Amino acid sequence: MAVVANNLGGKTRQDEQEDDEEDGHPWSIDEMIREQNQDPLYSPVIKYLQTKNLLDKRKVDPNLVVEDYFLDQGLLYKQVRTPNSARDIKEVLCVPRTLVPKALALVHLAPLGGHGAEERTKFRARQNFTWRGMDRDIAEYCRKCITCAKFKGRAHPLTPLRRYPVPLEPFQMVSMDLMGPFPLTERGNQYILVIVDFLTRFAVVRALPNKYAETVAEAVSEVFADLGIPQTVLTDQGREFRNEILKEMAKHMQFQHHKITAYHPASNGLCERTNQQVLNILRGMVDGKDQYWDLYLKDTQMALNSAYHKAIGDTPYYAMYNRT
Repeated sequence: MAVVANNLGGKTRQDEQEDDEEDGHPWSIDEMIREQNQDPLYSPVIKYLQTKNLLDKRKVDPNLVVEDYFLDQGLLYKQVRTPNSARDIKEVLCVPRTLVPKALALVHLAPLGGHGAEERTKFRARQNFTWRGMDRDIAEYCRKCITCAKFKGRAHPLTPLRRYPVPLEPFQMVSMDLMGPFPLTERGNQYILVIVDFLTRFAVVRALPNKYAETVAEAVSEVFADLGIPQTVLTDQGREFRNEILKEMAKHMQFQHHKITAYHPASNGLCERTNQQVLNILRGMVDGKDQYWDLYLKDTQMALNSAYHKAIGDTPYYAMYNRT
């Protein structure tokens, strides 16, 4: 019960006093409890849950279903249905009006937020929180985000991939691409390998020092060792993918390697769109510290895979592993 508390600041009071600032929690438990109890909307709910007095129940906002709310370690939560997700019921934290700005920053600006678009930010917020006017607040917050306005342009039109059958299992068919060169980092990296699963939209990103065939093949082997060997791999015609090393790898691992027709990048549209998403998230995180961009790739991957994806109706992470 109350999973959100454990993930977003739900430690014991002694623990949170010791390392709240170190862990980057946007509020302490004491602060949240205090503000919930002072909030005009939530304080009557808390009072009724504590007393079970019908007179107190009458003071609760009539638009609230008080039976949906419960207290856990002094914190107020609500049970909500998530019709757009395979997960039917969630227990989310009730955010008082005074702490809404911190919640907005957490779901949009924090590493896992990744400066996601409005719908993705709304999805992330709904997985953890509830407050009155949430959709309106998020829409306005995303619209006014300077970083988003600076780096994110118009969305590219979706181009269907018609040459290949729809995969039936996760990681059955993947697309690979290489981005770069980027500014040389202190760790010696200049390129980013992107691998995307067609069924779940789960993406893997890896920093590479160069795009030699051997380097790319080694990185691909490591990913396949972790996630399994796909049946079909799609790439462009770049030399890093069109070589004897990858040909031998395909033969040894028994996967089919299809090279996309030259001058038709839309055929590899899934990876192209993922590349742009990776760049958008990474730019927001790096914020001018170009020599350290590779240090942000893990957070970029987490932000991408834990964000709501309209095509699958959930997050790529959940679609891949069937768990949060």
